[in-house]
Amino acid sequence: MFDWNDVRLFLAVAGAGSTRAAAAALRLSQTTVSRRMDVLEHALGLALFERTPQGFRLTEEGRLLAAAAEPMRSQAEDLARLASGLKRTLAGQIRVTAPEVVFSHLVAPVVAEFRRDHPDVKIEYDSSENVLDLLRGEADVAVRASDGGIDERLWGFRVADVGWTAYCSHDYAARNGVPASAADLANHAVVAVGGRVAERRGSLWFMAHADPVRVAGVSNTIMNLTGVLRAGVGVGALPCFHGDGERDLQRCFPPPPEMVSHLWLITTPEKRRVPRVAAFMKMAAGRLRARRRVLRG
Repeated sequence: MFDWNDVRLFLAVAGAGSTRAAAAALRLSQTTVSRRMDVLEHALGLALFERTPQGFRLTEEGRLLAAAAEPMRSQAEDLARLASGLKRTLAGQIRVTAPEVVFSHLVAPVVAEFRRDHPDVKIEYDSSENVLDLLRGEADVAVRASDGGIDERLWGFRVADVGWTAYCSHDYAARNGVPASAADLANHAVVAVGGRVAERRGSLWFMAHADPVRVAGVSNTIMNLTGVLRAGVGVGALPCFHGDGERDLQRCFPPPPEMVSHLWLITTPEKRRVPRVAAFMKMAAGRLRARRRVLRG
């Protein structure tokens, strides 16, 4: 089977009349062009040129093949132009997934700015607590918190560390005081969080200091937990970027290093080459990294 690149060189030699002129036009060595013509003739089992002192002259077979190859060149040029145009355009859709609290505080402002710059890109949002499968195409981009790394089949980078600590309402603090450290949690009503967040190292460490008898309940999401804490039910663990913005809540103690999680921006190796996804990833990474201090708490 012949190589298309050899056909491209064949057409160049046919048009220029010599390997020297074709090599100069293509910025290749004459030796390379001559060798590739020999390879092409061998692959096809045909003599394409008559080598004369005046140059390379097409044989009858060569003229027939050159005529058949011209549409291939035209189609290849059309393909290159189409690919170039697709590379420049950012029109299309991006499906972004993140937990609700992360989406509300961190992803939504990036989406708004990105849409102002690229109005032809439609963003589909998923702020559920479910972990969508990027490899199966359930989303294009994910912003996820993790104790460790990411699936090696995905592509992404760690953009920030997220500090967590204990929060309670001002009303709760007035009635019961606040724990000065994790060790004091055993003396307070604690509201746990369920789901995947409960499985994280920081959540397990936090709950290990609570008295099981005094656990006042379990919330299924961070947003649900926030509402329960605002009502004064007890003390619970929240990410600092969220808890610090709740006017009805107060920090109980500085974020312990044991409760730090990592924030990742993730896509697939294939999706990262899609221009609109690459542009969104670049903007999101820059904006999230700029907030590292706030995210660390």
